Amino acid sequence: MLSGAPSLDSFAKLSLQPDAGKRTQAYLNASPDGDLNLSSEEIASFGKLGSGAATAAVEQAVRSALLARLQAYQTKGLAGISPYARSSGSPRSPADELRSATQATKRLQAKVPNAHDLFLNYPASKPAGTEEAYRWSHLMAHGVPTIALMHSLYVPEGDAWVILQRQFYVSGGYNCEQAIAAFLPMQKGTLVLYTNRTSTDQVTGFGGGAKRSIGSKLLASQLEGLYQKIQAAD
Repeated sequence: MLSGAPSLDSFAKLSLQPDAGKRTQAYLNASPDGDLNLSSEEIASFGKLGSGAATAAVEQAVRSALLARLQAYQTKGLAGISPYARSSGSPRSPADELRSATQATKRLQAKVPNAHDLFLNYPASKPAGTEEAYRWSHLMAHGVPTIALMHSLYVPEGDAWVILQRQFYVSGGYNCEQAIAAFLPMQKGTLVLYTNRTSTDQVTGFGGGAKRSIGSKLLASQLEGLYQKIQAAD
């Protein structure tokens, strides 16, 4: 969990273990046709380290790249997300994919327009009572060590609550992920809605499996905690 103004110290515990040697070389040899999600500028910065750079130097460069991405997103929202370089020459834009995922929830927009507007235009348009959290995660996704930057928003709108969990940067395997859940009061209870989209360049193999399963358990603890909060307020 990240609190306060982020700095390199926010990522002090991040390392390239497991397989540090292999992962170090992957960054040093990064290219648009490699397995890492990096912008052209990030690829160039790792290349400047030199082929013999130590793991510690590469880890520090990874922390710096993550910090830059985090600060850009906190300042500009989706517009601050740098695209991933691809060998086709056409970069892949997580920002476009997250924007598309949000715009696809038109029925939710009709119920909670202020929350929907925040998801598209963050950090502007924050409704009163909005809560948010940032975290970085180093997880195993289908057996592959993966680094992700995550943003959570909890937005009240009338008697409704809407939650967004967004992985706006992922180091490899898939491009980004977004889950939205809503608690909407009804005449005889509460309607719970959930939608999730994971973007990947692949349609078979790891990517296909990721698209179907990544995020299937996301938000579980947050949903449970928020529901308890809503019940306590009733």
